[in-house]
Amino acid sequence: MTSLRTFLTAALLGGIFLSGCSLPTETKRDDDGNVVEANENASVMDMQVGDCYGDFGSINSDESTVFETLPALPCDEPHDYEVFAGKKIEAKSLPAESTLWSDTEEFCMKKFASFVGISYDDSTLDLVYFYPTSESWDLGDRDMTCLIEDPDQRTAGTLKNAKR
Repeated sequence: MTSLRTFLTAALLGGIFLSGCSLPTETKRDDDGNVVEANENASVMDMQVGDCYGDFGSINSDESTVFETLPALPCDEPHDYEVFAGKKIEAKSLPAESTLWSDTEEFCMKKFASFVGISYDDSTLDLVYFYPTSESWDLGDRDMTCLIEDPDQRTAGTLKNAKR
């Protein structure tokens, strides 16, 4: 069972926006949209369900962590995270961060169980999620994005129906 501390660390990973640290580069995809080549600077604004990512650094559990780019990898290569669900936010204006957090958490937890085959509370796997910041909202970001990880090892392939 995943510890509450691990969950809180994951839950506090929120917000994405473009600010200017390292410039995003285009991710090479096949005709089905799958990442076919590693890209250290893949834009977080281009995440898609089925994408896989390498380690994107430590997450400060005391505050939201903001990312501009993530290291995208083909999913058949060892990776740390897999995007397993996503949803567009229907609101006309940016909801309060507490609402974004709770709505995204609820959505990702529900999708986690159907993706993995068991509930988050019974799983050894973990999740992190992204939702818009005020800066990314102004750039058109409306995405809730859910990622899964095995905190004990890197994964090659998918964690779909892992039932662990």
